[in-house]
Amino acid sequence: MKLIFEFGSFFLAFAVLIGEMIRDTKNQTCGFRQFSITSTTRA
Repeated sequence: MKLIFEFGSFFLAFAVLIGEMIRDTKNQTCGFRQFSITSTTRA
């Protein structure tokens, strides 16, 4: 059960990463700043 939760949290973080990358292509500087904030908060 713990393994499923670990994978779920990883998949959620990965989905956020993909979303930030897509947004980054649309708005380069703002997207990158947003990604930096989320990555530092998650770490």
